[in-house]
Amino acid sequence: MRARVAGTPGLVLVALVLLVAATVGCGSDKNSSGGDAQASWTNGLCTSVVSWRDSVKSAGAEVTGGQLSKATLESAASTISDATTKLEDDLRSLGKPPTQVSKEARATATQLADDLKNNADQIKTAVAGVSNATEALAAAPAIGAALSAMTDDISSAGDNLRKLEKEDDAWKQAFEGSEACQNLTNR
Repeated sequence: MRARVAGTPGLVLVALVLLVAATVGCGSDKNSSGGDAQASWTNGLCTSVVSWRDSVKSAGAEVTGGQLSKATLESAASTISDATTKLEDDLRSLGKPPTQVSKEARATATQLADDLKNNADQIKTAVAGVSNATEALAAAPAIGAALSAMTDDISSAGDNLRKLEKEDDAWKQAFEGSEACQNLTNR
């Protein structure tokens, strides 16, 4: 029932781009030109994803690190749901990505955001019916499947974003130059 999000560098970068891309058009165009704007946007994206990843890892450790109970499962589900909501909010606040491939990135990000939210909802649903240790153990496979699906969703989004990187060198440079993005690839 471990979240594998942290161990896949490309997957995390792709997820970052996808999630932010989903918000294209939601913000202003005030940062639509210049390397500084792209670097700032990219760093904001990576910082948000690092925070989300760390929250999901923490929730996974909470469930796998001790006594499995209704309270533990509810706490983990709440942590994942809250982290996913915060990630969506953070990404929307970034506004339109200052890149020539923003439309493609937006489609990928929108799909990723929807998928992550659906999986977080599945975790909450699995936990909702738990009232004792036996039911907590029975809910574990559904929770694990949702966490695994989140990892797969991020990986798929990452693959799509990596394809865009080939079309826009500034996009690649912004990710490589961001300390927060390096944190994603090094953890």
